[in-house]
Amino acid sequence: MIFKKMNKRVKYIRTSIGLIPKDWKIEKAGSIFKNSRIKGSPNLSMLSLTMRDGFVRRDDLDRKMQPDLPYDKNLKVELGDIAYNMMRAWQGAIALAIEKGMVSPAYVVLKPTKEAFSNYYFHLFKSSHYQYLITSYSYGITSDRLRLYYKDFASIPVPLPPLPEQKKIAEILSAWDKAIEQTKSLIEAKKKLKKGLMQKLLAGEMRFPEFGKIAKKGELPDGWKFTKLKDLLIKIERPIEFDNRKFYPLVSVKRNSNGLIHRETLLGSKILVKDLYTLQENDFLISKMQVVHGALGMVTKKFESMYISGSYIVLNTKDQNKFNIHYFDYLSKTKYIYHAALISSYGVTIEKMTFNLRWFLKTIVAIPTNINEQTKIVSVLDTLNLEISILIEKLSLLQTQKKGLLQKLLTGQIRVQVDSPKPKAKKK
Repeated sequence: MIFKKMNKRVKYIRTSIGLIPKDWKIEKAGSIFKNSRIKGSPNLSMLSLTMRDGFVRRDDLDRKMQPDLPYDKNLKVELGDIAYNMMRAWQGAIALAIEKGMVSPAYVVLKPTKEAFSNYYFHLFKSSHYQYLITSYSYGITSDRLRLYYKDFASIPVPLPPLPEQKKIAEILSAWDKAIEQTKSLIEAKKKLKKGLMQKLLAGEMRFPEFGKIAKKGELPDGWKFTKLKDLLIKIERPIEFDNRKFYPLVSVKRNSNGLIHRETLLGSKILVKDLYTLQENDFLISKMQVVHGALGMVTKKFESMYISGSYIVLNTKDQNKFNIHYFDYLSKTKYIYHAALISSYGVTIEKMTFNLRWFLKTIVAIPTNINEQTKIVSVLDTLNLEISILIEKLSLLQTQKKGLLQKLLTGQIRVQVDSPKPKAKKK
């Protein structure tokens, strides 16, 4: 077993940071991390501290940076040092150095003593409890002016487990971090693959052999045609008989083609505008006021029989044997349809624009005339969506598991089994 849960046989003591095992100590952070002021040198890379990725080489960042200071004005960081941004520590701007480099003097560089294992304390300082403490020990008139100076950091109470236990806890949490990062990378790779496939499949630049050959650049593939959206789609309205005594679950569409949400459920008497309409699965929903921001998408089974106001438009296919509405859902995520929605809207500013359906339905699109080819394209993209959803669920589970373990491991509520040192071989 890796873990030992807190039980009556393990003695705990109450401290300023809560219960900790009796064989642990409480120390001030300044007694186990010293403020390192070693100057940089010309052979060291300049590092920046990012909220998401920790330390990265400044040359690898794709954003404008302040000009570099002379190297001797910067601070050296060594493998195992921890550094934080004085102005952003309260937001989690803390990183563990995994290579030598130098950082801006706006950072505080912490060098661990022999009693401290940096990776353990990196996880500790990034935990929600210690982010709260770091905020409490920071000073400033407003939140955006909070500063955590070393003298204040040095006063923060921290647990000091035996060194072998620190290392084991850090090893376990790092394994979780690695699994989380690998899953994130897989999600990004799948999304990139889906984006590339969607672009090629919807343009006929990639085809399934049974439906024909790929067209030459600038030409329409065999079996495809140009057509206006008005020949494919029809507006659907299902007005309700309003009842002030009934509860109505209301639906909204998120921006950037991010799907629908159940906004809220209201009693009829609390709804000011009474013109509501019923949704059905496989409807296609457009927000008149937000479509310029990509607020459009399919109605899934989850939203069947929910309601929308008159500020939305519902479309569906005129003939489901000739046009697959799910094909249009993928088409609607392209830059071409986003642009068509924009030029089909009018208003003084982007936030005040109103959508004109009649203009939008004049948009010309290229589609496969064979419904089976449309459906095959949808099936491939749906499969990728499913794979992405499974990975997102896995990521959420890993993050939840880590969050549940994090505070308990770091404070000894769950103890870890530390490998016993191997006995030295006896001399003959």
